[in-house]
Amino acid sequence: MSQESINPYAPAVALETASGVAGEVAVPQRRSLARVVVRWLLVCSFAAGPSFVLGINLGENQVPPMVIGILCFVALYVWADWTTWSWPIRQSTLTRRILMFTYITRVVITIVFPIGMVVDMVAGICSMSIVGFAFQTTNMDVLVPSDPGQMTFLTALLTTLIQGLLLNLVLALVAIVAFGAVRLWQRGVRLAS
Repeated sequence: MSQESINPYAPAVALETASGVAGEVAVPQRRSLARVVVRWLLVCSFAAGPSFVLGINLGENQVPPMVIGILCFVALYVWADWTTWSWPIRQSTLTRRILMFTYITRVVITIVFPIGMVVDMVAGICSMSIVGFAFQTTNMDVLVPSDPGQMTFLTALLTTLIQGLLLNLVLALVAIVAFGAVRLWQRGVRLAS
C-alpha cells in the first residue's frame, strides 16, 4: 500500500491493514466480546475475593447483593473496554502497560492475604459508614433491618457498589502515579541522551 493511499484522518482501526508504512501505528486486533466479558468477569471476581469473604462473615444474606454489585462492575468494565478500544489513548503502548500494571497490582494485593484483607476491610468500613450515614440522615428506617448486625438487600448492594467505587478510585490513583512516574522517567532519559 502506498503512502498516498492512506487517509491520514482515518481512525486508527483503519490503519491496521496497512503494513510497512513509515509512521504507521500498530493496532492490535479487537478481541471478541465474549473474551472481553470473560476477562473482566475473572478480574472483577478475583479482585472481589477478600471483600466477598469479609461480607459473607457478616451474613449469608449478603451474597446475592454482593454478586449483583460485582456483576455491575463487570458490566461497566466490559462497556468501557469495548467502547474505548479504538480510542488513540487506548492504542498507546504506555497506556496498555499502565493498565496492565494497575490490574496486576490489584491481583497481587488480593493474593497477599493480609494486605488484600486490610485494603478491602478499610474500603468496606468506609462504604458501610457512608451507607449507614446516608440512611440515618435521610430517616429511611424501612431500609434498615431490625438486627443491627444484618443488612437489607439494598444496603448490602449499595455498600458493595460504594466499596467497589472506592477501590477503583485507589486503582485509578495508582495508575495516575505510575503514568506520571513513567513519563518523568522517559523525559529524564531523553534529556540525558
